[in-house]
Amino acid sequence: MNVMTSSHLVDASSPRIAKSSLLVDVGWVAFIFGAANGLRIVPIENPERYFWAPLDAIVFYFLIRQSRLFVGVLKENRAIALWPALAAASAIWSVLPSTSLYFGLQLLMTILAGVLLCLYADLQKILILLFIGLFLTALASLAVCLAHFSRAFGANGEWLGVFPHKNFLGLYMTLFVITAICLFYSRWRRVLTLSGFMLGVALILLSRSGTALLSLLICFAVFVFLSAARYGNNALATLTGLTIAGAAAAAFIVGSGEFDVGTKILAALGKDSTLTGRTTIWDFGWEQFLHDPILGVGYRAYWDSPLTSSGMLQAVMKQSLPHFHNNFLDVAVGLGSVGLLLFLVGVGSTVATVARIYMRRPDYLNLWPVLFLCHTLVSCIAEAPIYLNHSLFQTLLIVATSARRRPAS
Repeated sequence: MNVMTSSHLVDASSPRIAKSSLLVDVGWVAFIFGAANGLRIVPIENPERYFWAPLDAIVFYFLIRQSRLFVGVLKENRAIALWPALAAASAIWSVLPSTSLYFGLQLLMTILAGVLLCLYADLQKILILLFIGLFLTALASLAVCLAHFSRAFGANGEWLGVFPHKNFLGLYMTLFVITAICLFYSRWRRVLTLSGFMLGVALILLSRSGTALLSLLICFAVFVFLSAARYGNNALATLTGLTIAGAAAAAFIVGSGEFDVGTKILAALGKDSTLTGRTTIWDFGWEQFLHDPILGVGYRAYWDSPLTSSGMLQAVMKQSLPHFHNNFLDVAVGLGSVGLLLFLVGVGSTVATVARIYMRRPDYLNLWPVLFLCHTLVSCIAEAPIYLNHSLFQTLLIVATSARRRPAS
C-alpha cells in the first residue's frame, strides 16, 4: 500500500527525472567522493570544485527540461528554498556584492543538486550511493595514513586522512557511520556495512575530533531510544529508567563537588576552556553581528572584505579561517537577524517534516534522516555544515525531507 497522504512523504512511484543506470550511479558516487573532500590530499587548490562544477551544469540542464518537477520538490522545502534567494539578494547591501551574488547562486545550485538526487533515486538507493562514496573516502584516508603521508596527519599526530582538518574527517565519518547503521539494520549487505561501521568509528577516534565524537554519541543515544521504542513500551520504559538512574547518579557525583564536570568533559573531548580557540572566534563574530544586526554584511562577504574585522581575526588566530565554527553565527554575521530567523525557520520545518515521516513509518531507512539531522545540528554548533554554497550536507538536507520512500510491503 502506497503512503501518499502527505506531500512530504513521497512513495517510489513518484515521477523520476531519469532511469537508474550503472553509469549514472558511478557518477553520483564519484561526486560524493569528491564533494566530501576525497581528493584534498592532492596538491590542487580546492579540488572539490571539479566535482561541483559538472554537477551544476547537469542540474541546470535538467532544471530547464523538467522545471515542473524541480518546483514541486522546492515547494515542499519553501523555507530552505528562500535561503539562496536571501543570500543572492544580499548583494544589494553586501560589502562585497559580487561575492554574495556568486556564492548565493552556488547555494541555489547546491540545493537543486539535492532535488535532482531525490528525483533520480529513492531513499534506499541514495543511502547506498552515499555509503559507497564515503566508504571510498574512508579507505583513501586509511591508505594515506598507513602510507605515512605527511599531509595526512595534524601537528599533534591526529589523523586527517584525505581531509584538510581533523574535524572534516570526523564530520564525514560520522555521516558514514550513521548511514552504515541504517543500511545494516535494513538488511543491505550486512558484512560490508558492518565493516564500514567499524572503519568509520576507528577513523573518528583517530581523528581526535571532539565535535564528531560528541555527535556520534548523541546519534547512538537517539538510535538506541528509537530502536527500543520499536520493541514496545516495556523496552522503552526499562531503557528510560536506566537512563534516569544513571543521570541521577551523575548528578549526585557532580553535586558532591568532587569533580569539575565542565573541565572533565572538555578534557575528554580534547578541548580546553576556549574550545580550541573557538570562543575567541565567536567573540569577533558577535561583535561584527552587533555592528550590522539587521541584514548583516552580506552572504560570505565577511572573510574577504577589508571593511570587516576578518583580517584582525585571522591575524590573532594565525590561520586562514573559512567560517566562524558556528553555523548560527555565520548566518547572523552574513545576513543579520533576518537571515538567522529564516535559517531557524528552515531548520525547524525540516525537523518537523522528518519527525512526521518517521512517526508515520518508523523503519530504519526513515531513521536515517533523524540521525542525519541530529548529527548536522550538533555540528552546527562548532562547524558550518549547512547554508554553505557548496556543501554535501546542504544537498543531503533536501534528501532528508524529500527523497522517495519505498511503499510499505
